Amino acid sequence: WISLVDECDWVGIGCDDEGNVTSISFDHHFGHGMTGTLPSELGILTTLQELVLARNEIGGSIPNQYGNLVHMINFNLQDNLLTGTFPDSISTN
Repeated sequence: WISLVDECDWVGIGCDDEGNVTSISFDHHFGHGMTGTLPSELGILTTLQELVLARNEIGGSIPNQYGNLVHMINFNLQDNLLTGTFPDSISTN
């Protein structure tokens, strides 16, 4: 992360007791308006359990690296501008 502030203190980020990021929630209903594409780098956050980026303007496809997110419980990307198919790497985990 590129910040002097601990990412666990960022709005929309949740962490476990060890400081691992477990949730990212930037739903446009709550004042966020994200654009661009989904970064493949999120696939390295193997402790991630929740990714909520609903109701934004995110385009492109879902990166195959998201298949590394084996602890995912809530994966909500509804109402975006995504294209392509759901990666097999996600549906097999």
